[in-house]
Amino acid sequence: MKKHDILFQAQEEAFIQALEEEMARETPDPNAIRAILDQLDRQTGGAAFDPDAGWRELQTRRPAKRRRLGRYPVVLAAVLVCLAVAGTALAVNLGLHEKLAAYFHLQSGESALLESAIENPVTTVSDQGISVTIRQTLANSSGLYVLYEVTTPESIVLDPEKNWHMEGFLDLSSLPLQAPLGSSIFGNDIVEVTPHKITAVAYAYTPVGTMSSGTVHLRLTRLGYWEVSSSPQFIPIAEGTWHLTWHLTHIDPGITVTPPALPLPDGSGNIESISLSPFSCVVISTGAPASDWPVSLVLQNGSTLPLDASNGQYTTGRLSASGQENPQYYSYFQFHPLISPSDITALVIGGTRVSLGAS
Repeated sequence: MKKHDILFQAQEEAFIQALEEEMARETPDPNAIRAILDQLDRQTGGAAFDPDAGWRELQTRRPAKRRRLGRYPVVLAAVLVCLAVAGTALAVNLGLHEKLAAYFHLQSGESALLESAIENPVTTVSDQGISVTIRQTLANSSGLYVLYEVTTPESIVLDPEKNWHMEGFLDLSSLPLQAPLGSSIFGNDIVEVTPHKITAVAYAYTPVGTMSSGTVHLRLTRLGYWEVSSSPQFIPIAEGTWHLTWHLTHIDPGITVTPPALPLPDGSGNIESISLSPFSCVVISTGAPASDWPVSLVLQNGSTLPLDASNGQYTTGRLSASGQENPQYYSYFQFHPLISPSDITALVIGGTRVSLGAS
């Protein structure tokens, strides 16, 4: 067998494994199933998957390369049953994944605020017997969150009590960020660990520029855990190359307000712009970062909501450009729970009020 044939079969095997894992869920996601099948079609050159076609037609339209995977017909039969039950659900975005909803501490019904920001790329890669699958992305003009799963073979058992970590980062270098790449903040949060699966959220904030559609890469290199002691030590259990690539298209544009030369409370600089989405607020200023002062939102009902990282509802980060006489500063506030931008009338920084609409 030629080397490229071995690689091809390994890639196809990863997609089949992802399909089997999705079908094993208590409630399989038809969108995820369709996405995996579409990737299989692109990989093998097969015809697009048609759930309404008869079984014989589906089998004859599978190329010979795919038919050699013995268990594929069994998986496809289960898929047909699932899609038959789902009916027209294939054409519907089923909303925010439950793990991302928990990550953002969403209340019932709040996920509707994120419809324009949700995307289900479902791309999979395997190395060293470990598979990594992208389940869903959530993006606005200044931030990207990627929900992914790491599945280990029987030989690697994950202890949920350990502090697991997947080394790697979101590579945004192919996106037209309209900002220097070094201005982004990257992170990776473990959401759930079971004996053979890690669910995690990789994120990148780009408060300096504006994120727009383009190619995104998730590059992961090592799976391991931190040993808690007086001198914490990272213990790797697997090293490999898990490089996943997909095209980001669904981005919530949010609302951007540019106030006319509004000074900061101490007069050291100005508030230059404020960008709002249902899950974040970015304040760009000169002289000092806005997060140096208490920041709060004024809502339509007249109440105020402080953006305070210490209360556990919000996280903050700030960046400042270097090498400039009058550098800009960027303050990023992440909302927990979500807030509709239409419900916010003003932002108060220290004693300075910035109107965002009718108040």
